[in-house]
Amino acid sequence: MPIPQRKQKFIRESAKEKIYRHLQSWIVNGTMKPGERISDQEIAEYFDVSRTPVREALQRLSEQGLVYVEPSKGTHVSPLDENNTFTIYEALALLSGCAARLACQKQKNGDIQKLRELNAVFQKAIEAGENQRLATFDNQFHGYLLEMADNAYISDIIYTLTLHANRCENLYFERGPDKMASVREHNAIIDAIEAHEPEASGRYAEENWLGFYHRRLAKIL
Repeated sequence: MPIPQRKQKFIRESAKEKIYRHLQSWIVNGTMKPGERISDQEIAEYFDVSRTPVREALQRLSEQGLVYVEPSKGTHVSPLDENNTFTIYEALALLSGCAARLACQKQKNGDIQKLRELNAVFQKAIEAGENQRLATFDNQFHGYLLEMADNAYISDIIYTLTLHANRCENLYFERGPDKMASVREHNAIIDAIEAHEPEASGRYAEENWLGFYHRRLAKIL
């Protein structure tokens, strides 16, 4: 009967997805440190699964650049390299600029209000010192801009880049200076979109990423 075989396949795929999501989260939030060695046997024992779904999850993380395999030395969490980090923010700036221009052109009723609400939540979290949640709230703001832009290709690339950026931002939001600058930069983007100025919207979005890197993030890397 094919049903039991199909069921086993679904269980294996479900385990792979679960392990992938957990490992990705641990790498991004800093639970697993840059350069740390990853034992597929230990991960398999932790999740009470075979090593196969663990290896599949690690392969997916490797394709995203979050882990790397070193021959004879095993799998490690990718390091936070200053030069590589700049190229990530450079790409994010350019793509986010495109997304903001599209968001400006495609905006609908209620979008500006939603952006302001998301930025207000971000600001309140900063004021409350909820540092561990700031990257999440920042992602929600930028995620809504991507929804407005309505371009799956841009969104997919930005999603992968944001995983790498969040590794740095979690460090920054924990101990970096002038977190409110991000709120002000978000407001500039919102104002430009509301004024139906796509070029200004894109320019402010680009500055939000590159300005953050040069003036705030680079100081703590």
